[in-house]
Amino acid sequence: ARAASSGDLAAAVRQELANSPRTWHLPQPGVTVDGDRVALTGTVPHDEARHLLLRTAGAIAGVRAVDDRLTVEPPAEGGHP
Repeated sequence: ARAASSGDLAAAVRQELANSPRTWHLPQPGVTVDGDRVALTGTVPHDEARHLLLRTAGAIAGVRAVDDRLTVEPPAEGGHP
């Protein structure tokens, strides 16, 4: 079996995060791939979301390591966008 290209691996990670029951409802992070390392970037509403995204990305075939570049930024209390 050939190794997945960086583009294939990034697409696989995005697909899994968008469809996994644990992470589909969360803000979707940016995904960059360097070899078999995946970096997740962006803002999440709480630490639990960060852990779920990192764990889900790390479980994907072909991913050896996940770099956490996520920022936890709780939503403003009672404010409207």
